[in-house]
Amino acid sequence: MRQVRRWIAAVLLLAGALSACLPAGGQSAPVVETPTSQPTPTHTPTIVWFPPTPTRTPLPTRQILPTPTPQLGKDEILLEDDFSAREGWMTSRTTAGSIAYGVDELTLAVATRRAYLISLRRTPAFGDFYLEMTARVSLCQAEDQYGLLLRAADEWNYYRWVITCGGRSRLERVQQGAFVIVQDWVESPRIQAGALAENRLGVWMFGREMRFFVNDLELFAARDPVWSEGAVGVFVRAAGEPPLTVSFDDLQVWSLDRTQIPTSTPVPPAP
Repeated sequence: MRQVRRWIAAVLLLAGALSACLPAGGQSAPVVETPTSQPTPTHTPTIVWFPPTPTRTPLPTRQILPTPTPQLGKDEILLEDDFSAREGWMTSRTTAGSIAYGVDELTLAVATRRAYLISLRRTPAFGDFYLEMTARVSLCQAEDQYGLLLRAADEWNYYRWVITCGGRSRLERVQQGAFVIVQDWVESPRIQAGALAENRLGVWMFGREMRFFVNDLELFAARDPVWSEGAVGVFVRAAGEPPLTVSFDDLQVWSLDRTQIPTSTPVPPAP
């Protein structure tokens, strides 16, 4: 009995101690939340996987203003060829295309991609001369090329005057099939561009001095000492897919009177 009383007393004592810890009114003390600082956002850089690259501005083609044809010192006619005789020029028909006589003209027609066709007149060879020939374009694209071969030793060595269907022109020296630029691209409104264009081409060659004319106006002048004599010829070259067809006719070649050479042109010593 005494132990029971001790147990009850202990329970009552514990209950009193617990009640003393509670606030008045018997409600539990409010929980005070301690504010926590918000995390500072960090900036994540955006990765550009394909950054833009600067676009190179192409060098402009040199613009040429046409100038009147000067006194050329033309003398006697050396050759006239209206292509009616159907002789004298190299002709062929291959997978690359055809070179054939038409009605008073020589027509070069490309049949395969990037084909290059040339035709040389077998005789005669010319040293100093003034030459004119008409080129008529039937089918072409802007970067297709045609023009004249000058002072040609054979099919691998000559000067090549290039004209594009887009209206640009330059002069190249070809040696063993590899070419060197003598005069880089120029552009002139005098060159009739595109399909169905017709241009009267003129070339004046005196020693190392050369001058190039389109439709009676000078396009540019150049100087090169390598080839001094040779045959004349024509060519076409496709920049991509055919068709490309150009016809040539009305060839005339004159000798030069040395006493009438323009004074601005150095006169080489007589042979």
